[in-house]
Amino acid sequence: MPTWALCAEAMEEAVVLDFEGNRSWVSDLRTTIRRLPFACAFPAHDLLEDPEVVGHLIKLVRDGARADLQGRVEASPKLYLLQGRMEQDEDGRFTRKVPVFLRHYLKVANPAHRVALSQVLLSGHKYAIEAGRRGKDHIAREDRTCRICGSAVESPEHVWLECNAAAELQRLREDMARDVASLCTPAECEWVREPDGDIVEMMKRLVALRSSISRVAQYAFDVARFMAKEVQW
Repeated sequence: MPTWALCAEAMEEAVVLDFEGNRSWVSDLRTTIRRLPFACAFPAHDLLEDPEVVGHLIKLVRDGARADLQGRVEASPKLYLLQGRMEQDEDGRFTRKVPVFLRHYLKVANPAHRVALSQVLLSGHKYAIEAGRRGKDHIAREDRTCRICGSAVESPEHVWLECNAAAELQRLREDMARDVASLCTPAECEWVREPDGDIVEMMKRLVALRSSISRVAQYAFDVARFMAKEVQW
């Protein structure tokens, strides 16, 4: 008997077992799909051997998982720097929303820089806005003030782009801005500066640029090292 016939027979047997209420990999698959956090109809038994039906089921699972992931990102207050994230189209414009994608910042060659930036984007950092919510001594958000200037909530975007109370931090920022300007086109630089006053949006755009992402990741590392020294992270 050819291999394809053995596969077809095994498939038919698994479907029959499930139809009769017995355990098989088909029943396990049915249970798994039923437990997904989004609606996904499982095909009738007489359709399970149709390649087009199976292909459609795969597409439903893939599309549903991506939509569910995007919804979770958009709903999480800890992932605010990833919300509304767009990918570039063939013209270099940020128009595509892609939930599952190997992000350019995950390709930064220096592992320490890559980790430092990822921690900022995923709220896995030690800035007061996150550190204040951890442990037994919970601090109200409005009281998680910057340990450098004391004038605003200590968030990554505040320390990166706004805090001016330390000369070393200002120097790090100026060096980063100069290097980013040399790596990006004038249009890209203008795009980053466009939301003047909205430091969250400015930070999102700064991280979105592929041409300067390695330098931005280095800045994430440099600022984290500065903060560790200044406030004993």
